Amino acid sequence: MTLTSLRRLSVEANNQHTTAVQVNAPQLEFLRLVLVTYHPHQIAHVPSVELVHSRRLDEATDMISHASYACHHSRVTDIAWLSNVAHVDFTGSWCLQDVSALKHATSVNLTGCSALADVSALANVKRINLTNCFRVTDVSALRHADEVNLTGCWNIQDVSALGNVCTLNLTGVGKLTSVNELGNVRTLILGGNRFVKHLPSPSTIETISITDCIQITDLTPLRRAHTVHLDGLRYNLPSPLHEQDQCMGLSLLDLIYSTLAVKLAGEAYDSNSLVMLLQAAPHHTSPWWQ
Repeated sequence: MTLTSLRRLSVEANNQHTTAVQVNAPQLEFLRLVLVTYHPHQIAHVPSVELVHSRRLDEATDMISHASYACHHSRVTDIAWLSNVAHVDFTGSWCLQDVSALKHATSVNLTGCSALADVSALANVKRINLTNCFRVTDVSALRHADEVNLTGCWNIQDVSALGNVCTLNLTGVGKLTSVNELGNVRTLILGGNRFVKHLPSPSTIETISITDCIQITDLTPLRRAHTVHLDGLRYNLPSPLHEQDQCMGLSLLDLIYSTLAVKLAGEAYDSNSLVMLLQAAPHHTSPWWQ
């Protein structure tokens, strides 16, 4: 079957019968295979490949042209042949331990790669997702990244090297005790960081979400923030949030289960009424962090 104009192709096996399909699509730009057995050399020319629960029949080839490669929920262990691929996604590949071949990658998604412990080779990455890579303890090599997601990496205790990261998600990094060195972060997400007591000061934070960080009581460093989400803070918080003239740049304030009273447009709102106000606004039908 020759399809010379085909640009995008998705193939999904939906039964247990063995069926061989050969497609000649020389202009193919994107290929998605779900539950399909394949030969690596036959897809080596495709720039963007996404594999979900798929299995290769023979050894991978070094002669590949992928710019983007995704392999979800696999048992892959050897990725040396991907050393020149810029965008890599191994979500759910729980056997993967060695990512040293990705030293040239700029975008890496390793969500759920629970066997992974060492990310020191990823010094050139710009975007990385390490969600639930709980064996990782040292992230100092990621200091040059623009976006880092460490959700569920509960063995990490020090993130001081990430002070120049633009967007940083520290949800569930439960052993973390300090974020004082993160003053240059623009978007910061904290969740369940129960040993963190202080926000970085001075701070350039523009967008922040704080959930169940019960020891944080001072939001003064957020004076320049535009978007603030607070959930589960147990204490009345001091300035700037209850002083309107101290947070003139604030465009969205979302309070959930927080014992905080604020003054907005000359009127006093408790946290419950303010949340209802934001949820009723037509332009805020869903939280910004989702």
